[in-house]
Amino acid sequence: MKSIKITSLLAVGLIAMSVVVFSLARGHSNGAEICPKIGTTHVVTIQNGHASPENTYGKPCDKLEIINGDKVDREMAFGPHEHHQAYDGVVERLLQPGQSLTVTMVQAGLFHFHDHIHDDSEGYFTVSR
Repeated sequence: MKSIKITSLLAVGLIAMSVVVFSLARGHSNGAEICPKIGTTHVVTIQNGHASPENTYGKPCDKLEIINGDKVDREMAFGPHEHHQAYDGVVERLLQPGQSLTVTMVQAGLFHFHDHIHDDSEGYFTVSR
């Protein structure tokens, strides 16, 4: 009976650790948890298939808002095409015309975003300390 309880506790512990590791691997962070105060909001509009501005520069805890200004759906994704990576907990998101996606700039570095459906619609943002 005692070994069943220990085995059950170990199983629960392993499941909990797997959830944490999976969440970290998928990039599930929340800018609101990391940033006590939000900075500037940088707006990128995708219109006629092009991101404007194509390059955005910000600081940690700024926001990046990507607006679909076209008449087609856009599946916005972070990272290189076919190898998407999470940014602020978002890997990709479908944006219908007029919809937007906002992330908090929580990681320093150079990052890429693109439309997974029409991958020539792309842009970059740099977060520097």
